[in-house]
This record gives sequence, C-alpha cells and structure tokens, in this order.
Amino acid sequence: MNVALLQAAPDVTAHLRGVVDGASFLLQSALSIAAAVATVLALAPVPVQRAMACTVLFALAAVVSRWLPPAVPGGLLAPAVLFVLGAVIATGFRLRGVVAGLAIVIGGAAAGAAGGFGTATWEEMVGGVVLLAVIVSAGMLLIGNIEVPARIVRAATLARRMAGAWIAAVGVLLVALWLRRGG
Repeated sequence: MNVALLQAAPDVTAHLRGVVDGASFLLQSALSIAAAVATVLALAPVPVQRAMACTVLFALAAVVSRWLPPAVPGGLLAPAVLFVLGAVIATGFRLRGVVAGLAIVIGGAAAGAAGGFGTATWEEMVGGVVLLAVIVSAGMLLIGNIEVPARIVRAATLARRMAGAWIAAVGVLLVALWLRRGG
C-alpha cells in the first residue's frame, strides 16, 4: 500500500504543476483577464446565487472555447469582444436577462480562447478556468454587494464609463492590428 502511494506521488505533483502552469499562463494573458473584467463590468448587479451561476456559465464557456471551430479566429475573438463590451460599458448600459447571459457566454469563450485553452493540457485548462472563475466571481460579488457612499456614486459611474472607453479603444486597436497583419 505504501509503495503504491509513493509511486502515485510524482503523478500528482506533475498534475498539480500543470494546474499551476495554467493559472500562471492565464495571469500573463492580458486579453483573457480583460475579457473577464469587461464581462463583469458590463453586467448589472445580481444577487449572490445568480452571481455564482453566472460564474459557472462563464467558466463553462471558457472550457468550451477549446473546441472553437477553425473558422473562428482566436486572435480576433477577444479584441472584438473587448470592443463590444467596452462600448456597452462606456455608454453606461448594464446588461440584464438574456442579453447578459449571452455576454457571459461570449466573454467566457473569448477569455478561454485568449488564455490558450485550445492548446492547453487538461491540467493547464483547470488552472486557467479556476483563476478565471475567481476573477469573475470576485468581481460580480463586489459589484453587487459594495455600498458606495452617495457622494462617490457619480465618480464611480464616471470611472466605470471611462474604463469602458479604454477597453473599447484597446479592442479597436487590437482588431486593427489583426487586420493589418492580414487576418
């Protein structure tokens, strides 16, 4: 019995190393993190139970991005999503209902594609998905549960809209670069 445990230890550490590598790679993927943040900022505040359901939907969409068809260019998906979600945020809209669900799925797919899930091992994908889920759930819980003093509401609203404008601008620039390189 002890021999079996000793032989399994290298396998477990190799799998854990893969999980850590996936999370580390995702931390270096600014597009993936930006897609997660843009998705959170575009949504209206929701109760805790719905925030967790939205996080699971986002994570599942990120995992499914592994099997995106070749016709969907991964290098264009995340910048295009950043542009659209950034424009929504900059206009001051907050997505609700079915449109919010669609934004979560598209944002998750973009985050997964930008995070390299298409070429990742299953361990790396687990690490990346866990990190994305932590970012999205923390953001949704913070947006839904933080009470902002009345005198700061105007500044917070302006800051959110300015962030949206910057996110949209980054998306436009990256789409333009993608087109300039020949798509």
